[in-house]
Amino acid sequence: MSPFRLFLLLLVPLLLAGCSEPVGDDDDSSDDDDAVPDFVDATFVFAPAVPGEDVEGIEVTWGEEVVATDANGRARFTLPSRTDFAVSGAAAGIQTTWIEGNTGVRSFQFTTFVGSTDLHDQVVASIGLPPRDPARGTLVVAMDTAALQAALGAVANVSPEGDHPFVFVNGQAELGRELVFQADGFVTFPNVVAGEVEVTVTPPESNICLSFPGLSGPSDYTTYTVHPGAVTTAQFICQ
Repeated sequence: MSPFRLFLLLLVPLLLAGCSEPVGDDDDSSDDDDAVPDFVDATFVFAPAVPGEDVEGIEVTWGEEVVATDANGRARFTLPSRTDFAVSGAAAGIQTTWIEGNTGVRSFQFTTFVGSTDLHDQVVASIGLPPRDPARGTLVVAMDTAALQAALGAVANVSPEGDHPFVFVNGQAELGRELVFQADGFVTFPNVVAGEVEVTVTPPESNICLSFPGLSGPSDYTTYTVHPGAVTTAQFICQ
């Protein structure tokens, strides 16, 4: 496996079984408030970027609650519905990974791959970007269709931005912020200044992009927090 493919696994938050019903049928604005649950079940899966690496015992933190992952990298929480959340996964030897979003009204599973910083350093060097600044962080903006394919034509912007963003096309890193033909479904923003950033996703023609897992509207969940030396994932479904 090439170092670029390993890096892809390191950073890409893959969406698995996010909703109990098809994404296209979920419209929080039309829900009867009396039918909205007070809580949703949230499963976070931290899978190994390199097959065979141990993912048991990763400390996944939400507020003051800490749950250690099982042998399959899973950690389960009960979260309030329609609530913004941020969880982090941390352990020796892996890059701390944050997952942010709004819980919405349906139980969900959110999977991300975790690994070390070595592959990140190789990739940014290969496309002439500055070395990783440990005082800054990395923001990954994933943009998928409801069928979990790259939302080709979608464009991600971040403010403030940091170093030039890049995408993977045919397994090779290229500078850019648009998901072009044969691109993987995410844009990586390296060396973003730690703190709050605004994420703007411009969808492909005749589409709308909603933040996962809560499927909030484009103006409802746009602020993410970048942490020093860590990865933050922002995920959108474009349809």
